[in-house]
Amino acid sequence: MKQETKTLCTFVIAGINYHDAFEVWNCLMPGTKLKIVRESNNTHDPDASLLTFDWSNPEIGISEEFKIGYVPRYCNEPVATLIDMGWLDFLECRLTEIDNEPHDNGIHAEIRIRRNHETAL
Repeated sequence: MKQETKTLCTFVIAGINYHDAFEVWNCLMPGTKLKIVRESNNTHDPDASLLTFDWSNPEIGISEEFKIGYVPRYCNEPVATLIDMGWLDFLECRLTEIDNEPHDNGIHAEIRIRRNHETAL
């Protein structure tokens, strides 16, 4: 089954200074997949989508989820709309660029829409 993807949006992750990004900075690299978590009850932005990184070490049995930041406001409405319509399984967020030194504009990402040729969107 062939999959095709289309970029929905590219952005610098917002709010990384307020979450766990700096704790896992050395684990993040281009291509790293982030989980998209819809926060419709967010008091600051009803279209908010949090991005998290799942880190695990099976050798010692540890698994932890780190909050990285948010899809920025200028592109979060279509992401929120698609998630609210039940299309979360078709969305994928991956890091595209990470600056060498941690700072508030240092993590770039993109959200792509995946589509199986057998499944129409």
